Amino acid sequence: MGIYDRSYYSDESEQAWTGGPLWNQRMVVTNLVLINVAFFLLNFLFGGRESVITDGMAVRGADLVQPWKWWHFISYAFAHDPNNITHILFNMFSLWFLGRPVEMHYGRNEFLRIYMVAAVLGGIVFALRAYFSGINGPCMGASGAVICTTMLFVFLNPKATLMLYGVIPMPAWALGGLIVLMNFFGNQEDIAYDVHIVGIVFAAVYFYSGMNFGRWLQVLNLARLKRRLAGTSLKLHDPDKETETLEREAQEADRILQKIYEQGQDSLTAKEKRFMEKYSAKKRKERDMNQR
Repeated sequence: MGIYDRSYYSDESEQAWTGGPLWNQRMVVTNLVLINVAFFLLNFLFGGRESVITDGMAVRGADLVQPWKWWHFISYAFAHDPNNITHILFNMFSLWFLGRPVEMHYGRNEFLRIYMVAAVLGGIVFALRAYFSGINGPCMGASGAVICTTMLFVFLNPKATLMLYGVIPMPAWALGGLIVLMNFFGNQEDIAYDVHIVGIVFAAVYFYSGMNFGRWLQVLNLARLKRRLAGTSLKLHDPDKETETLEREAQEADRILQKIYEQGQDSLTAKEKRFMEKYSAKKRKERDMNQR
C-alpha cells in the first residue's frame, strides 16, 4: 500500500490536522512553466531582432573560464529559441503532463532541487564540451531538465500508457527507451545531445541510488544544531504528563506532514509511517466519540 492510500493522507485527515488541504500551494511545475513562458514573451516583445534577452541567458563554452557568467549554467534552461516556437511548446508540454506526477511523488522542494541540479549539470557539461572543442554557438532550453523529469516519470511508472504526439499509445518504458536511443545515437547538429544525456544519466542515478537531497540537508541541519547545542543546558517546561504527551504527538504529526510536503513520500522512515497510522486511528476514534 502506497503512502497516498493510507488513512492519514486522506483529505479528511489533512483537514483535521492542518486546518486545510496539505497541497494548497501552486505546484513547482506550474511556476516553472510560467517562468519559461514569461522569458519567451519578454524576448518576443523587447528582445528585438537580435533576441538580446534569450541570447544573454544562453550558455557558451567561454563561460567556463568567466566566473561572472556562471549564472548562465542555470539561466540557459529558461531561454528558448525565439525562431522555433515548437522548442518551448514541446518542453513545456512534457514538463506539464509528466512533471506533475513526479512532483507529487517527491514533494515540491525536492522536485525543484532535482530539476535545478539537472539543469546546472547539463549547462556545465555543455560548456566543457564547447570550450575544449572550440564550439562558439550557444545552448539554450529546458530540454535537459525536462528529459530528467520525463525519465523519472518512466522509472516511477514504467507501465503507464502515454500518447506519443497525442495520438500514438505507448507504454512509458518504451518512451524511455526511445528517448535513450534518440539521444545516444542522434546526429543533428543543432541539438545538444550531451545536455539531454546528462538529464538521462542523472535521473537514473537519482532513482536507482535512492538519492534524496532533502535528507542530506536534514542531516546537515541536524549536525549544525548539535554543534550549536553542545555544552549548553536546556530548561524544559514539565506540564501534566497526559497533556504533554498529546502536545508531543501533535507536534510530531505536524513535523511529518511538513516533511511529506517538502521532501515527498520517500523521505519517511518506517517509524514515521507507523506513527502516522496510529495517530490517524486515534484521531478518527476521538471524532467518532464526539459525534455520538
